[in-house]
Amino acid sequence: MVYEIQDRVSGDILKPLLKKLCKRGEDAQLKRVLSNHYEVEIADALEKLKPKHQSEVLRMLDHERATEVVSYLEGETLVGLLKSLSEDDLKPILNRLDANDRTYLFESADAVTVQNWMLLLAEAERREAENLLSYAENSAGHLMTTGFMAIHPDWTVQDTMNYIRRHGDAAETLHTLYVVDKDSVLLDEITLRQLVMAQPSTRIESLMDHNVIKLEAGQNRDTIGLNLSLFWADARFRLRLKQRKQAPSQKGVLFGLPHDIPPCRRGCAED
Repeated sequence: MVYEIQDRVSGDILKPLLKKLCKRGEDAQLKRVLSNHYEVEIADALEKLKPKHQSEVLRMLDHERATEVVSYLEGETLVGLLKSLSEDDLKPILNRLDANDRTYLFESADAVTVQNWMLLLAEAERREAENLLSYAENSAGHLMTTGFMAIHPDWTVQDTMNYIRRHGDAAETLHTLYVVDKDSVLLDEITLRQLVMAQPSTRIESLMDHNVIKLEAGQNRDTIGLNLSLFWADARFRLRLKQRKQAPSQKGVLFGLPHDIPPCRRGCAED
């Protein structure tokens, strides 16, 4: 069957098209096809390709897009693909992966592989990975994310908005910001909507109502009264934390959830 190279093709055609281009070594055409498809589409096609073709496709992507594609894969497909990559190709992907996705990846691989991959992480990412993996599987800490934005009560709204503009790219979400004291203990949470509606000179402390639930990092998920309302099952049917960020405290990492908003509505808002 002959496939015409087009800007976009349907999912059932993308897989055999990628396979054909890999077998022929048509890298320029392969890059063109990949550039016109979303990462989730590429990931879906990769799951149906042989390992050698999977790695060829991934190498045609820049590191940012390759990392995004990897985040949509799971299980044996994910681990096998990353094992097939050279250290030069693998290192930037491991360091760019979201902390939750990296934790899931490490849990899916054998101990020796994880040990080798740990050596490829930058110091900050390695500490973060070791911290997340240190919590028991069903604990709140194990399901937490570290991609949150922490702000301080004595900041003004303008100070906070400037901070978001400078550092927002590093946050997993900007819907909720976490107010912490000088010791990084969680005090409250502020929504982006509150900031937008407030005057620039308003201090963050005047927006706080201290109406926040805190969960200790070592707390077992099954013993939490809010239980699964805090969590959502993603496309790979694994539990992750959605929007509920953590801020460190003297007793461990804590999660915040407003009393006056149903947790499922907050946790499932983007599904």
